[in-house]
Amino acid sequence: MLIWRGMGIAVPIIFFLTGLIVKWVSGDPDTRIGNPNFIGWTSLFSGIVILLLGLALLGSSEDENGNKVKKKHDFFWIPVFVWGLLLGVLSIYLLVIKGKGASNEPTSVISYDSTATAPEKVPTTRIVNFFNPTNDTLGFVIADDTKEGLIENGKVAPHSFEARELEKGTYMFVGFDTKGGNTLTLPDREFAGDEKKYRMHEDEKGSFYQRIVNAATKQTDDYDEAWLSLDGKSHLLVVNVTTACDPEVTEAAVKSADWAGSIQEENDARDMMEPLFMQFLPDETIKVVAPGEKLPTEIAENEVIYLLVPYAGKGDKNAVIAKAVLAARF
Repeated sequence: MLIWRGMGIAVPIIFFLTGLIVKWVSGDPDTRIGNPNFIGWTSLFSGIVILLLGLALLGSSEDENGNKVKKKHDFFWIPVFVWGLLLGVLSIYLLVIKGKGASNEPTSVISYDSTATAPEKVPTTRIVNFFNPTNDTLGFVIADDTKEGLIENGKVAPHSFEARELEKGTYMFVGFDTKGGNTLTLPDREFAGDEKKYRMHEDEKGSFYQRIVNAATKQTDDYDEAWLSLDGKSHLLVVNVTTACDPEVTEAAVKSADWAGSIQEENDARDMMEPLFMQFLPDETIKVVAPGEKLPTEIAENEVIYLLVPYAGKGDKNAVIAKAVLAARF
């Protein structure tokens, strides 16, 4: 419950709005209280504004009878101008004292100082997984926008996937069966008009669309891998299966669970699928388990487990997910 008098409510409002501006300007997705840089800069700028506001409110005003009245403006019984001073002190501690102490910590082979001034490595590639959800061998083709065009022509065994690390850029992807028929061609006409995903490429061969592949994000708390279902039909369901990782869970409990209610996303197989891309969970750690891989039986208290489940649009979703969870767990 918030307690304030007069303009005291402006203290949390100014702090919150300043935090949004700091996040937007810095591009830092980590807005947790434990992030000293974010809280430090937010405290500094909001403290200045709140201090000026508090000083302006120190004067007295007149009531209806002309008597001078000094109104109280406080938040949790602390005057507004004092909040400005407190936030200023907090910013000095976080940005100067704590920041200096962190930069002076010795580094070794065993420990790594994340505040060191070493240049940050920005990713330039992204993992793309070519998934075969069928009982037959399927092939894939990767072509980019260079003069060479063709990058790779490979095959994927039934119910498995092949991972490739691709440089950011634009690509054309094709899936085909053993008879040489195309099972997947990107871009699909339905999605080619999306300028955030597709770009027109022109060369001596003509004009055609290609799929944009962005580099992985520099953050480590999200999932960046992309997926292609080579059959062009099997969507990927992102399902929260954390409860199935309990070491004491039984097969009967898995079969009877409402897995359809735990679906977080459903990715369309006619496009490159980017499950949980740029997903930030400040208080949790996520782990994504690929189709065919086993679920962990020991997880941390704040860890969430997602399973990617192929779904071709046939049969009850809940039954399909339950079957996939059973195969991954037992």
